[in-house]
Amino acid sequence: MRIRFVLAHQQNHFFVELALALVDEFEQLGVHADLTFGAYPEPAPEDVYVLLPPHEYVQLTPEEFLPSASQRARTIYLCGEQPGSWFFDQNVAHAREGVGAVFDINPQAVTGFRRKGIAAEEFPLGWTRTWSHGSPADETPELALERRDLDVLHLGISTPRRGKILAGAARHLDPHRTRLVLGDDTGTAQIGRGAYLGSHDKWQLMERTRVLLNVHQDDRLYFEWLRVVQAIQCGVAVVSEPSVGHEPLVAGEHILFGPERSLGLLVDGLVRDEERRHALAVRAEELLREVRPMRNAVARMADVATDLLATTAPVRPGEQAGGLLKPPAAMTAAEIDEKVAERNVGLARDFPGPESSELERFQAAASQALKDQRLAIDALRRQLAQVTARQGSNGEVPRVRRRRTTPSYAHARPQVSVLIALFNYEEHVSRALDSVARSIGVELEIVVVDDGSTDGSAAAVDRWIEANPAVPVLFLEHPVNRSLGPARNTALGAARGEYVFILDADNEVKPRGITRLIRTLENDQDAVFAYGPLEQFDPQGEPVGLISQFPWQPWRFRNGNYIDAMVLWRRSSIEELGGYATDLRLYGWEDYDLFCRVAERGLYGAFTPEVVARYRVSGISMLQTTNLSTHTAIRTLVERHPRLLGDVFARAGR
Repeated sequence: MRIRFVLAHQQNHFFVELALALVDEFEQLGVHADLTFGAYPEPAPEDVYVLLPPHEYVQLTPEEFLPSASQRARTIYLCGEQPGSWFFDQNVAHAREGVGAVFDINPQAVTGFRRKGIAAEEFPLGWTRTWSHGSPADETPELALERRDLDVLHLGISTPRRGKILAGAARHLDPHRTRLVLGDDTGTAQIGRGAYLGSHDKWQLMERTRVLLNVHQDDRLYFEWLRVVQAIQCGVAVVSEPSVGHEPLVAGEHILFGPERSLGLLVDGLVRDEERRHALAVRAEELLREVRPMRNAVARMADVATDLLATTAPVRPGEQAGGLLKPPAAMTAAEIDEKVAERNVGLARDFPGPESSELERFQAAASQALKDQRLAIDALRRQLAQVTARQGSNGEVPRVRRRRTTPSYAHARPQVSVLIALFNYEEHVSRALDSVARSIGVELEIVVVDDGSTDGSAAAVDRWIEANPAVPVLFLEHPVNRSLGPARNTALGAARGEYVFILDADNEVKPRGITRLIRTLENDQDAVFAYGPLEQFDPQGEPVGLISQFPWQPWRFRNGNYIDAMVLWRRSSIEELGGYATDLRLYGWEDYDLFCRVAERGLYGAFTPEVVARYRVSGISMLQTTNLSTHTAIRTLVERHPRLLGDVFARAGR
């Protein structure tokens, strides 16, 4: 008998990892097994096939390469999708097409199959030597603290629910060394796409990690067996939301469960108690090794495969043919990663989407006209303010005035200049300044430019300066509002630090945020800026999600701007790029334009996988006008960055 694992060329890579582990387990049982990408391999009388899972293979494989009825009769489906999802329903549909047998890694899904009339069996994931990367029993708590330099790790597809929970946990994770790996939810999890890690990188990361924070992607209590089993076999303790079907793992003995609002506290407590963390990891790994070895599930699948050979007709030669890789036993994890990455080069999405209807084009034109009108009114207001200011001063009004400094400003030697462009944020600017003052481990200065505010913003900054004389602050003002780009450029021109951090007046930086961004730039000397995930919070201060959570990938800019302004620039780099655009057609899109400029020149930003700042979600501010219409702004971006965005409108049929 020979077991042939068959996967599509662009399949989720964690199914590749599972297939490799199962191939090794079958070989240990004395059953020959191999791994094929693409069409089914040339048939032989002794062959039984395994698809992981069927819905992905069917979706990603050309129709002419799909299995025939006789091949399906000798095929075992191994599934791992959540009941109630579209993917699970697709697996159910495929399982009704004369398949040999159905297994699923989660008992919930097995129940779901059986309710649909399909005789599925559980395939319990467990200990396997392929995923074992050092037993925690071989290290003491003291040695674990020395070896494991990463306190907290999160792995998973980015979803709104996960973003909200991670944002809520951010303040508890801030004191610890954390890494958030959030994959892209727009396609399959593949090497070289999104933030997905290949096997080689993931095992190295796991071996450095103390605690894995597991968060469900939606409200279903589905237990993520694959992720948890792999973490346990690397000596990582697991903290998770409550789940169904996690037995034989026992809560409090092998794994910690907690409600979503308490996950951050639970992780914080475990990270601070290494003896407890280590004991949890040791007991969990021992349980998998002794009670739940993968060989038991593989032996059961081998029995099913033997029955299929005895009860089904052999597949006729020539019925299908595919491309067989060399035996996985002869391939390293890095080689597998490289092969998968080669097949997934060039995957990208285009925006802004399909051709618009007549009504949508009319609505877009109306929105653009309204936006243009608002911008024209703003321009008239600036002109009127300029005239009024000249009359009041009996002469020319300076473009920039130095309003005041703190006593410590003159003698400061800042490493970082924090730049704040201020316009009518009286209510929030003090909290933004407070957050900068709480920064840990960095010498900094603050440069505030009041851009002609008409509320009490300037007075609020004056009061803050009076109360914080030890913080180096330079307070400049535009007597007349000149908009965001010029205000930031004014602040940039006054900066003295090696680095500049951009902070909007209604946002906040984390105490260790700037320090972590500096470390990123020090470790990547070619990057022109560094950025990291931002915790979004509502007017009540409650966390609502994450933004800026994906690493640098220029193709993403074809779908819109995915990086917020709050980044740490090398001052020399942003000056060489020319600073921020002052073209009013890019009103509110100045950051987007600057990031496109970086990509257009072949430069890049470096990603810091830790929450570095807080972003206020509010219905007020310039976003009301910015987002009213995007048509003119997109056209302007295309004009300015033709290599990156040149065919955006052409692809949309516009």
